[in-house]
Amino acid sequence: MTESLELIEKRLLPEGCHFSDEQQAVIFEDDSMDVVAGPGSGKTTVLTARIKILLEQIKESRKGICVLTHTNVAVDEIKESLKKLGVEEIKNPHFIGTIQDFFNTFFAKKAFHLILGDKKMRVLDDDVFREKFDKQFEFRKPYYYREDLSFPNPGNWEIKWDFDNLDQVAMMMEQKSYNKAFNESISYLFKQGIITNKCCLELAKWYIEQYQEILKAIISKRFSYLLLDEVQDTSKLQFSLISSLFDNQNLIIQRFGDPFQAIYNIWDDDIDLAWEIDHSIEKRISKTSRFSDSIVDVVKNVCIEKYDDFISSSNHTSLSPYFIVYEDGDNLISKFSSLIKVLEMQNDSFKKSLKDKVIVSVQHRDLENTFGERYQRVTVKNTNVKNEFALFSSTLLKSLSKNFDDDFEDSLNKDEFRIMALNIIKELRNDNDEKIIDELSELLNGLIIDKESLQTNDGLCFEIKELLKSNFSNYAQTTSDLSVYNIGEDISLGTIHSVKGETHKATLLMLDSEFSTGYGNSSTSYSMLQLLEKYLTKNYVELSKDKSEMEKETEKALKLAYVALSRPTHLVCIGIPEYKFRENSKLLNNTLKEAGWMEY
Repeated sequence: MTESLELIEKRLLPEGCHFSDEQQAVIFEDDSMDVVAGPGSGKTTVLTARIKILLEQIKESRKGICVLTHTNVAVDEIKESLKKLGVEEIKNPHFIGTIQDFFNTFFAKKAFHLILGDKKMRVLDDDVFREKFDKQFEFRKPYYYREDLSFPNPGNWEIKWDFDNLDQVAMMMEQKSYNKAFNESISYLFKQGIITNKCCLELAKWYIEQYQEILKAIISKRFSYLLLDEVQDTSKLQFSLISSLFDNQNLIIQRFGDPFQAIYNIWDDDIDLAWEIDHSIEKRISKTSRFSDSIVDVVKNVCIEKYDDFISSSNHTSLSPYFIVYEDGDNLISKFSSLIKVLEMQNDSFKKSLKDKVIVSVQHRDLENTFGERYQRVTVKNTNVKNEFALFSSTLLKSLSKNFDDDFEDSLNKDEFRIMALNIIKELRNDNDEKIIDELSELLNGLIIDKESLQTNDGLCFEIKELLKSNFSNYAQTTSDLSVYNIGEDISLGTIHSVKGETHKATLLMLDSEFSTGYGNSSTSYSMLQLLEKYLTKNYVELSKDKSEMEKETEKALKLAYVALSRPTHLVCIGIPEYKFRENSKLLNNTLKEAGWMEY
């Protein structure tokens, strides 16, 4: 073991812990590799250690390493871990950031300015872009258009960009008048510099295709290594762009991920993994320290492939898995909370854990159907000024997008406007309507150059005030205490997507969801319980290559269950609605218990 690794272990791992042989094999691998790392196997820690080792190895060279992941949270986590290792700042020629930022910064912006000159590029979130599109489409749409008709819309559009002819977005449809209105609306926004992240990738593709050989040479000259994190979430387009730039003959590509946690595109029926694992260079990290064998057995049995080498190296003992039959949301919360209290009395490690206790389901609507208004769609989780300002800005921008075409994002970040915004946030807390209106009026007068367009200032201020009060009210309910019920039980709710990457002390997966295929009279519906029953009772059935409709839905259910049931350190539960349990109570009761599930 090197002196460098000993230092890394001391600063990143719990006292007395060491990297396993599997982990060390990855940390010191200098050739290209595909790292398949199971949940709780320390992937991010291993990746951080790998980066630190590489920084030491190539510090005398003039080349760098490029580390790409998918979220700013992941970027921050890597940077914070590197700080513990003495790496305070990542400087050129190195790059650590999201895939989207990488392509936006180095390629999409260049393409944009080649096409539109000095026009300012404004990359908007999808929901803000949708507001601006709706405003443009409203006065261009054909007379026969209705939202319930089966036309492409901003929720599911496929835009085929032609950056050499901006008047033709090239959306092929028989309804020419609709196509014209759609094209004109999108083209107008683009010419104003208003785009989405998906458009940025298309711009990057357009730019790279024109200068590919030059760009590949530049990339090869700058970087020795590409480390791609959470690779299972990389889209086909992103992979295509990476392959067109990073030549594996001239630099080393190391990819890290868990192919069984690829859940981001499943509702688009894009469930095929874009990551083609090269088994000749595959390395596996299959020991999990998150939970022990009782949860390992559950997780292995909801994997879309046999995962025989997934084992536990945990230094604590996880509890037996439980199933809870519930009548409604109140009943489920009550039973889950009671079970946790009983088990905390029996297990000191479980009792001392400060991690979250969470109930998850497949989609927001499932949680809303069970818990009603008491479930709020949480978009932010920490109550602080930064998040309140982000909420304020988002609400304000959506409102202004409906009424003006101006660019307000940069202005809102200026100190004078941030101070005004924080004053308004203060008055929102005090519920002082009159002062909110006055402060908003002053803010809008400073933001909006065209004063004639502010003739309805009072009405606009009132509209924004009501939106802010509503949003901040919901925000307070979801952030002040992550307990949905506020009955003294600190149990939070979320979708499976929202908890991906988290670690809990106790997780309960609700088996109340329906998976539907087809439309109208030809549609078929399968319950999540129906799709998972064999796997939860250890009657594992491998999915065939040519999947039936039911098997396709089973694959979705398995991927979601794998993510959900691999979150907890100690207690994993499933919740079964009473009416579903009654339909097959004898079979479920017997088979679940035979498979090791305890009833509560």
